[in-house]
Amino acid sequence: MQSISTTHPLQILTELETACKQHQARSITQSSETPLWNGLGFRIAELSLCINSKFIEEVLDSNFQNNLSNVPGAKNWLCGLISLRGQALPVIDLQQYLFGQKSFLTTASRLVVINYNDIKIGLIVDETYGLKRFETKDSQESGKMKTLALEIQKYITQVFQINDQTWIEFSIKNLETDPNFLNAARF
Repeated sequence: MQSISTTHPLQILTELETACKQHQARSITQSSETPLWNGLGFRIAELSLCINSKFIEEVLDSNFQNNLSNVPGAKNWLCGLISLRGQALPVIDLQQYLFGQKSFLTTASRLVVINYNDIKIGLIVDETYGLKRFETKDSQESGKMKTLALEIQKYITQVFQINDQTWIEFSIKNLETDPNFLNAARF
């Protein structure tokens, strides 16, 4: 005949609390061993790109185009300005800037508002995929992506390869410090 254990309920709760704390400590240790990169995933043409989340202010739906004011004498990729909470925000067609092809705006198109060194701009993208998290160990050097068009190579920081999907980190710093980008006038 088996003996029935009569463990006090407080002892069971104490053991459960100890086990949970040990599991939490292991989880924290494991997550600190594998640093994560966080960013917003988006698409331009057939490219899956991402921007580091520290530069993202907000994402607007395709209705932004209803409030777009033209900028006379600007290059074609500078679509115009919108007023966002009382501030003039330049709107850039990223696909047209990079590849010379105007974006076809759909209901999936978004305006990604970024902030780099207190300079805000809006980038038109074909579609957003939300927050992406990658383990930094999955990163490859940007120099290994020679198959990409020359127009975009100087804006690549790193590349993440997850299963069959390649995600390219787009460098906001390289964009906003590029002399071609800083000169939006046609003349």
